[in-house]
Amino acid sequence: MIPNHVTHFLVHLPFSCKCECSALIGAAARTPEEPLWDRSEAEEVRDAPPMPGVKPCLTFTLTLTVATALHCPYNVRMDAVNTRYVLEWDWHKMKDTYSTNFTAEYTYDNLESRNDSFRRVCHRTPETHCDFSAQNLSYSSCYALRVRAEGQRANSRWCNLTFCPDEHASLGPPRGVEVQSRQTMLFVIISEPLTVYNTPMSSELTLEYRVLYWERHRPHKNGSKELEYSQGTLSPLQPGTEYCLQVCAFSRGLEKTSPYTSTLCVHTRDNSRHSLSYIMFGLLVCVLLVMGLLYLHRSKIRALCQTPHLPSSMQDPPSLSCQLLKLQEEDTCTAVEVISVQEQTVEHYRPLEDEWEQQDSSAEQHSSGADSGISSGGESGGSTQEWTAKP
Repeated sequence: MIPNHVTHFLVHLPFSCKCECSALIGAAARTPEEPLWDRSEAEEVRDAPPMPGVKPCLTFTLTLTVATALHCPYNVRMDAVNTRYVLEWDWHKMKDTYSTNFTAEYTYDNLESRNDSFRRVCHRTPETHCDFSAQNLSYSSCYALRVRAEGQRANSRWCNLTFCPDEHASLGPPRGVEVQSRQTMLFVIISEPLTVYNTPMSSELTLEYRVLYWERHRPHKNGSKELEYSQGTLSPLQPGTEYCLQVCAFSRGLEKTSPYTSTLCVHTRDNSRHSLSYIMFGLLVCVLLVMGLLYLHRSKIRALCQTPHLPSSMQDPPSLSCQLLKLQEEDTCTAVEVISVQEQTVEHYRPLEDEWEQQDSSAEQHSSGADSGISSGGESGGSTQEWTAKP
């Protein structure tokens, strides 16, 4: 495709030069995949006599070819974090009717590999970046990368870049930080940075961690501690104090340091507060246990608390005051007392009466055996004596 300004320039050329320049421009405008000359055209040019306007036309054609060719992408760079590799470049879009695409390739950075074919990653993509993360590039190797612009009928030259992950890739911050509070220390658990395959970055290089910590209300009282592993303690600290911390990962051998994580603040434990809370919790547990036991044995407790129902004969006698009140209200109480005394008196003399009756019966038997001729008057007299003796 010959631009309009070039066609306008050809109009003012002589006829002989115009023909030669048209042929040369047509050949220059061909795509890189098409041959510059076929066999018949080459033989015709070889056998043709020299023409006076060919040399100026050749100079003009070379200048035109350079002016209309695609320029190379510029500011080619690799955005690499851990094992995420993205090749990026810049491009000024030309004022033309067709779009420009890009192709990116790579190979190992040595003479033998450079002579071999490159591995194509992105082919004719309209984007100005290409992701190499899925190529499983070795972290300790170096690679030769290249990218070019491709138009409708022409391609730009290759723009090359040498990339070594262990030298050029940056180290990402830890994925997260967990802090467990103690009385006078903080226990820190660090989550390692990950590769694109979700494996720890410690499988690619040796990692250590640096922890910056300070009191939140007194930032000037700060400290720093380096940890060889992803876990460690910060001590000694003040109990009941709020501390803030940040963590970064670094590699001594490769001299890489990641950015710090976001600030995380946590309180250390307070002795007095925790002891009081423990006491309150213990009391609450005891109360709940007692209430539970009472609820389980509520039937037995109810039976023990009830007053037993005893017969009236087994109940406690009334008190002396009650008896005196009853004596004042009832006049028959005195007669009852006297009757009880008489009964006791009669019962007291009843054994004597029985003894006297036995003596009388024995005396009668004795008198009847000694004198069988005693008259009935004597008997009556004896009986009179017996009754007189009783009082």
